[in-house]
Amino acid sequence: LDNTAILVLADEDRLITYVNQKFCEKSGMKRDEALGKHMDILRAVDIEEDKLQNMWATLEQGIVWQGELLNAHKANQAWWEEAVIYPFCSNGSKPYQYLSIGSDVTQFKNAVQIKDQFLANMSHELRTPLHSIYSLSNLLDETSLSDEQSNYVENILNATSILMRMVEDMLDLNKIEKGQIRFQRKIFNPRIIVNSLAKMFREKAKEKKLNFTLQYDPSVPEFVL
Repeated sequence: LDNTAILVLADEDRLITYVNQKFCEKSGMKRDEALGKHMDILRAVDIEEDKLQNMWATLEQGIVWQGELLNAHKANQAWWEEAVIYPFCSNGSKPYQYLSIGSDVTQFKNAVQIKDQFLANMSHELRTPLHSIYSLSNLLDETSLSDEQSNYVENILNATSILMRMVEDMLDLNKIEKGQIRFQRKIFNPRIIVNSLAKMFREKAKEKKLNFTLQYDPSVPEFVL
């Protein structure tokens, strides 16, 4: 553990009494520089003050705290730490010692930011042409068309709607990871959704000379909540 994790031990006043070599590497500080300093010495200047206050309020109750902390290297280079801080108490009193075990998750955080940016850019690049296709197809549907042409336009509209929902779903997955998603209860007809999908795959099956049939189990309800 001493060779893989960032270890910090502090007294009841949160003053550091021990740090390991991993701490020195990540902080840019020598061991003598850290000893006697407050545990928050590593925190970046732009870390949320409320977060720190809540963290210490939790620890003072004798409850283990776990979370991410934005730290700063001695050379002012910011880095992220995933930390678990254990308060040591005796007979329900105020903690007399704190042990922090952490790991550098900066690369992971950077990868998440890159992914978020990629999803945001991709959704924008996809939604704009999809909305154009959908709008133009709707206008085309209002013109005089043969039955066969109307069927083609309907397939375009259904396929475009599905693609637009897929783009929204990808953004929703990103929101789920951040805990920002809100679920809604809505009544829908499963047969309408399956029929829309079937129209997309029926043409593919026809190209490959495959028989494509759609059957519903009698137990499938007309509407689902």
